[in-house]
Formats: sequence, C-alpha cells, structure tokens
Amino acid sequence: MMPVPGSGSVTLNGPVSVTGTNTFTVGTAGSGGATRLYGDVTVGGASAGQAADIDVFGAFRRYDHDIAHNVISSASDGVTLKGTLSLDGGTTVSSGNNLAIATYGTIVCDASTGGYTAVCRAT
Repeated sequence: MMPVPGSGSVTLNGPVSVTGTNTFTVGTAGSGGATRLYGDVTVGGASAGQAADIDVFGAFRRYDHDIAHNVISSASDGVTLKGTLSLDGGTTVSSGNNLAIATYGTIVCDASTGGYTAVCRAT
C-alpha cells in the first residue's frame, strides 16, 4: 500500500488493517479530534496471549440506549478503581459474593425494596 499524503476527508470503503507493531494515531497530543465508532469494538483476542489493555487518560462515560445491554463485566480477577466511585442508583451484590467496606461508621441491613431484603445503608 502507498501512503496517502495531504489533508481532508478520506473514506475507506472496506476493511482496514494496521499490520504488525504499527500504531494507528488520531490527531496529536492535546489536539486530537473526536473518534466515533458505530458498531461493536473488540480489543485483543479471546485466546491465550491475545489480551490487550485499554488506557484512558481523562473521563470515561457510558451511556445506555438499550436496557438489555446495561451490563458491565470484567475478568474473573475483578476491577480496580482508584479515586471516587459514585453509584447513582441501587447496587446489587449477587449471591455468594461480598461487599467489603473499609472505613465506615455503621452499616445497617434492615430495609427492603423492590423484592430485595436485607438492603444495607451506611449511617
């Protein structure tokens, strides 16, 4: 393939591959434009040795438009979050799992709502 010099819009009407250890870059640090992907996105592969990481420097926002896809999951080794985590809604811990709270005042598990019993709240 030949490099495409110049500027302006480019339409790619077919699959595009970046081979080997080459990098696909959009914009430059501090001045990149938005990137929109209409469709599913896969990072890495499912086989051994094909995993890949995602590094996000800045805000991460997730919007739902279909309640059937309202699922966030992770690998079996869990998810680690640094900083403040705000849960703007109810939180369910599935059977057989635990919710550990480091420093707290008092946790009271005496409420019920929406068919759930032993709903806990910090006081």
